[in-house]
Amino acid sequence: MKTIGPEQLERNASRVANVIRSALVWNFATLAFAQVILAAIFLILATRLEPATFGVFALASVITDIAYTLGTHASVDAIVRQQDFSRRTLSSVTWAMSAGCVALTAVLWLAAPAYAAAMDAPQLVGILEILTLSTLLLPFAIAPTAKMREQLDMKGLALLTMVSSLAGGGAALATSFSPWIEWSLVVQRLVTTASFIALAMWRTRTVPMLAVDVLATRTWFSSVSRIVAGLGIASITPRIGDILTGALFGPVAVGYLRVANRLTDLLLGLLVNPLSQLWVTLLSRTGESIEAKRTVFMQLSNLMALIALPGFVGLGLTAHEIVGLVLPDDYAPVAGPLTVLCVVGVFAPLTNPRNALFTALGRFNYLVWFAIVDLTVTVLGMFIMSSYGPVTMLSGGALASIAMIVFALPVILGDLKLQPLTLANHLAPPYAAVAVMAAAVLALEPFLLGLPLAGALMIKVAVGAGVYSGVLILFFRSAVMQTLRVFAAR
Repeated sequence: MKTIGPEQLERNASRVANVIRSALVWNFATLAFAQVILAAIFLILATRLEPATFGVFALASVITDIAYTLGTHASVDAIVRQQDFSRRTLSSVTWAMSAGCVALTAVLWLAAPAYAAAMDAPQLVGILEILTLSTLLLPFAIAPTAKMREQLDMKGLALLTMVSSLAGGGAALATSFSPWIEWSLVVQRLVTTASFIALAMWRTRTVPMLAVDVLATRTWFSSVSRIVAGLGIASITPRIGDILTGALFGPVAVGYLRVANRLTDLLLGLLVNPLSQLWVTLLSRTGESIEAKRTVFMQLSNLMALIALPGFVGLGLTAHEIVGLVLPDDYAPVAGPLTVLCVVGVFAPLTNPRNALFTALGRFNYLVWFAIVDLTVTVLGMFIMSSYGPVTMLSGGALASIAMIVFALPVILGDLKLQPLTLANHLAPPYAAVAVMAAAVLALEPFLLGLPLAGALMIKVAVGAGVYSGVLILFFRSAVMQTLRVFAAR
C-alpha cells in the first residue's frame, strides 16, 4: 500500500485546513446575510400560508427531493471520485441523466393520482405534476457543480446557493400576494433550482456539447449506479417521517414537521453542510494513503462535533421560545418536532459523513447494505412509536442513528486503521461540554417560568454559551486548540 512521508502529510493537513476555512467562512458569510432575508421571507409565508399548505408541499417534495439526490449528489460524487472532468465526459453524463430524468418525470406524472389518494390529499396531484418538472433541470447542475467541487470553489458554491435561494424566496413571496398563493412553495423550488443551474453554468463556463462518449458514459454509470443504489435508499430515509406523518396524522401534522425541518435545515446549512460537501472531494485526493485519509477524517470529524453539537442542542433547548417568537400562534406545535429533530442531530458528527466515506473509500456494497439497514430500522422505530403521537414517532428515527454507530462506524474505522478509542478521545470534549450545557439550561427551566419569551431565550443562550465554552476552556483546552489549529493553519 502506498504511504507518504511526514512532510506530505503536513502539506495535506494544510490543504485540508485551507479548504475547511474557505467552506466555513463563505458559508457563514453568505448565511449571515442570506438567512436573515430568507428567514424573513419564510416568516411572511408562514403568516399567509396554512400549515396544511406546507404539509401538502412536503408530501409532494418527498418525491422530488429523492430525485434531486439521485440526479445530482450521486452523479457529482461519481465524477469527483473518477477525477475525469473533460468536457466530453461531463456532457455525456448530462445527456445520460437527461434521458433518465425524462423517464422519471413520466412515471411520476402517471403515479401522482395514486399517491394523492394514498395520502388522502387530492390537491397533491397538480402540485406534484408541476414540481416533478424540476427533475428535467437537474442534469444540467451536475457538470458545473462537479467542476466547482474539484476546484474547491467553496466561495462560488456558497455565493450561488445564496443568490439562487434569494431568487426563489423572492419569487415565492411575490406569488403569495397573487391569486395563486397556494403555488408559492412550488414557485420557490422551481426558481431556486433554475437560477442555481444558470449561475453555475455561467461561473464555470460549462455548457454541454452535443456529443455522447459511450465509453465515458459506461465508466461513469458503473460508479454512479452503485452510489445511486445506496444514496437512493438513504435519501428516502429522512423523508420517512413526512410519509408516515401524512399517512397516519394528515397534512397539517406534516406541515408542522416541515416547518421544524426548515429550522433545522438552517443549522445544517450553517454548521454541517459546509464540511459534509468536502468528504468525497478531499478523500478522493489522498490516493491510496491511509495516513492522509485519517488526517482528513479526524480533522473534519473533530471540527464538525465542536461546531454542530452546541447548535443542535442549543436549538432543541430553546425550541419553545424560538417558535413562540418567530412564528404565528397557529404554528406553536412546531416546537415538539423541532426538539426531537435536534436531539437526533446530536448524532450528526458520527453518522452524517457515512455515505460520503463509503463512496470515497469505494465501499459501494456497504453503502447499499447500510442504507437498507438505516431505512428498515427507521421505519420500524417510527412505526412502533407512532401510537404515541406524531412527535414521539419522530424519536423512533434515533434508533437508526444508534444502529449506524454500532454497525457502520466500526467498518469505517477499520478501513482507516483507526481505533474506536482514539476517535472517542477526540470527540469527547465537545460531547462532554454540550452535556454539561444541556444540564445547566434544563436546571434553569423552573426559574424561567413566567418570564417573557425573549427574556427566557436570552438567559438560556447566555448560560448555554458560557457553560459550553467554559467547560472546553477549563477541562479540554489543549484538545480544542489542536482542533482549531486546523482552521488557522496556513
